[in-house]
Amino acid sequence: MGEASGLKGVLTALFLGSAAAGPLYIAFPIAMLLIKKKAKLAYVLFFLGVWSTAKLPLLLYEISYMGARFTAIRIAVCVPLFLLFSLIIEKKHSQQKKKNLLVGKLNPNFPERF
Repeated sequence: MGEASGLKGVLTALFLGSAAAGPLYIAFPIAMLLIKKKAKLAYVLFFLGVWSTAKLPLLLYEISYMGARFTAIRIAVCVPLFLLFSLIIEKKHSQQKKKNLLVGKLNPNFPERF
């Protein structure tokens, strides 16, 4: 999921996000770990978006209550939009902000440790 991973990084983020089972707050430490391992910010944001809406257990539950057609339309709309917006956010994010994200200094008022 590094800077030069291309489609492979997108598919990895899609797989990791959709294969997950658990609440969204579990994804944030994983996302931070991916960022520290030099993953592309767009792929990390895409991973978080997929985790929040396209997890396999969630899809099975949604299909049983809302129907397969509704679920397919929602996924066909949401997943490409997550990818598009994550790429836009990464483009708008300056290099300095990316470096600060790695160090954890985006908000100077935020405490170092909890």
